[in-house]
Amino acid sequence: METDGPFIEDVQMLKKTVQARAIQMSREQRKERPLVRRKSDLPQDSYTTKALETHRRAEDMLTNHDGH
Repeated sequence: METDGPFIEDVQMLKKTVQARAIQMSREQRKERPLVRRKSDLPQDSYTTKALETHRRAEDMLTNHDGH
């Protein structure tokens, strides 16, 4: 039974090494990926969409000094 001690330690050390390498690889992959803008996860509200489409901005209501 004395041979079980070093064997278990070897397995645990190997497990830690594999986990550390997996974490390192996932970090490297994240660095390589370009940043992506995500759309909102909220459901689309038809009333809000319509209000945004029909909303007039304040600049549209202002007159220019050059007569336009």
